Amino acid sequence: YQRFKDTWRNSWAGADSSDGGGTPILEDGMEIRQVQFNSRDAQWADAKKLGREDVAGVYHINPALIWPGSGQTYASAKDNARALYNEALAPMLMQVTERINHQLLPMVGEDARHYVVYDITIKTEGTFEEKISALMSAAGAPVITRNEARAKLDLPALEGGDVLITPLNVLSGQPNTLSTKPRTKSAPKKYKATPSDDEKDELTQVYREFFKHQRAVLLPKLGAEKKKGSVKDAEWWNQERWDKELTESLYPVALKQSTEHARRTLAQLGASGYSEERTEAFIYSMAQSRARMVNSKTYDQLMAVDDWDDEDEHGSYSGVFDLAEDDRSESAGAAFACAVAGFAAIEAVKQCLPQSGATKTWVVTSSNPRPEHEAMDGETVPYGEEFS
Repeated sequence: YQRFKDTWRNSWAGADSSDGGGTPILEDGMEIRQVQFNSRDAQWADAKKLGREDVAGVYHINPALIWPGSGQTYASAKDNARALYNEALAPMLMQVTERINHQLLPMVGEDARHYVVYDITIKTEGTFEEKISALMSAAGAPVITRNEARAKLDLPALEGGDVLITPLNVLSGQPNTLSTKPRTKSAPKKYKATPSDDEKDELTQVYREFFKHQRAVLLPKLGAEKKKGSVKDAEWWNQERWDKELTESLYPVALKQSTEHARRTLAQLGASGYSEERTEAFIYSMAQSRARMVNSKTYDQLMAVDDWDDEDEHGSYSGVFDLAEDDRSESAGAAFACAVAGFAAIEAVKQCLPQSGATKTWVVTSSNPRPEHEAMDGETVPYGEEFS
């Protein structure tokens, strides 16, 4: 035994051993057994947990509030997070604020009415859904407006969205103040989609300026073609160009008038929330259609001129534009203004009162209407259907 011990120390364990790290050759009957540290046997984890609980206890904090334990769920973790501020940190924060309010604020000359307080509600309050549900239950009715709710979602405000809406099944006031009289049916609200004189004049001026520009461009070309002998080849006419120019001039005015009419309609009916963006494509299409009809008529009139005579209003190219700038501009402006107003009133109801049961009525106001229009006077149909 002594010989083996001396050999092991000299060959395998010494600082100068040349065989260190190798495998020793054991004598008969000997075997090597591994010696390993076992943390479970030594209860190392339990001792570590006990140390953390001791530290938490020194600061009067429930250990479950600041680190998860075995079997902890999301609900318990959420409650623990709130309890950390309510039960553990609140007394400490209170001491800090009292020291600031009683010592620091007077030192810096702050107004005696001012004070400091920690806002810990953001850590202790519930979710948005929980808060709204609790507030509505306590108040018995909605507690915020639509625009206030939209602001929390980073959405823009809506026109008329600052009114607090109370459901029809919620009553306010004392029970003994409620009327026992039978409800009477209110008179239907009516709105007439009629353009104002200013709106007609605005569109009339658009047509008039367009015809002036068209005259300046086309008359020299027509004169040159006439000297050659004929204008029937129509090389001087560009339908696409004139349609586009007139459309671009009519569109912004028509869109503005349409939006104003729609909002007046909804104000009359006690509603709001009209979207101009949803009408842009249709208003542009209306302007295109009007431009195409107007320019086609101008072209037909120019092609029908037999001779060049500036003094004959109905027999010259210049006379065609004189008529266009006066009579045609006025009639086209009034007709387009009426079409825009009618569309806007119907569109406003479609967008904001789709289930209102609204109707539209044909009312003849002209002193000389077409026979088929006069026959429909007073006809009423649902707002989404066509007249006979």
